[in-house]
Amino acid sequence: MNRRGVFIAIEGIDAVGKKTQTSILNSWLRSKSLSTRTLSFPVYETTIGKEIRKFLAGTVNYPPEVRAMLYAANRWETKAQLDAILSETDATIVNRYTGSNLAYGVSSGLALDWLLNLESGLPEPDVVLVLDAPPANLAPRRGGKDSYERDASLQAKARRAYLGLAAKFGWTVDKIYELFPTLRARDGQLGGYLSGGEQQMLTVGRTLMGNPLLLLLDEPVEGVAPIVVQELGDKIRYLKGLGLTILMAEQNLHFATTISDYAYVIEKGRIRFQGTMQDLSRDEAIKQKYLMI
Repeated sequence: MNRRGVFIAIEGIDAVGKKTQTSILNSWLRSKSLSTRTLSFPVYETTIGKEIRKFLAGTVNYPPEVRAMLYAANRWETKAQLDAILSETDATIVNRYTGSNLAYGVSSGLALDWLLNLESGLPEPDVVLVLDAPPANLAPRRGGKDSYERDASLQAKARRAYLGLAAKFGWTVDKIYELFPTLRARDGQLGGYLSGGEQQMLTVGRTLMGNPLLLLLDEPVEGVAPIVVQELGDKIRYLKGLGLTILMAEQNLHFATTISDYAYVIEKGRIRFQGTMQDLSRDEAIKQKYLMI
């Protein structure tokens, strides 16, 4: 039997961050000395891929059934290549795979069983990661490159379909709302109508959607209620525990001390102190002069 590496599919609506997530996951796996390859569907260079590009550009019009068959056929015509990659690498990461056809097909009124038959026989992913975010928050990132991206109604339907399919098939959903459940009740509400603490959560959440290597926080608890300070602190410590590097500008020394490992005290653009938080806590002169303790 031929060896097969781990097969990971990353799914989600347009502009949710699949390309970024694929790149970061690929880099992390390689840092562990694993051989990897990445692919993205549709593969536009093929004959069928060129036909897909035409209907996305709006130069030809096909009914939903034909579009679904073209998407599936695009995977079938590259199956031999995918099989070879899976047998040669430790991990293969695909940006959009069969799950995309299921979600957008169901959103277009097609039967799930029929869509599954189109994909039956293709290599099945070992892990399916679904990136999730409200479509309204992603609109500025899309730019309307194709007919699917320009269709806000389709994007909203596809998001609901992805979440339903994830529950049905056991896919993993990467959700900002799991980190900040307070924002769930505000889904669809404009950011300007959120409280100060909710706006801070939204700012952090939107930043995390891009899967950053470094998170910059500018006084995240300024002017927010004490209970929100505690919640934000818990979430920032959680992100730190995941290995995310965080650079925070903060005047609340007590809050900073509970989170930070290293400190810089800056006055008028000049660094007056640098050292561990333990060093800072012991330096009464610096605290009295610059931090008004």
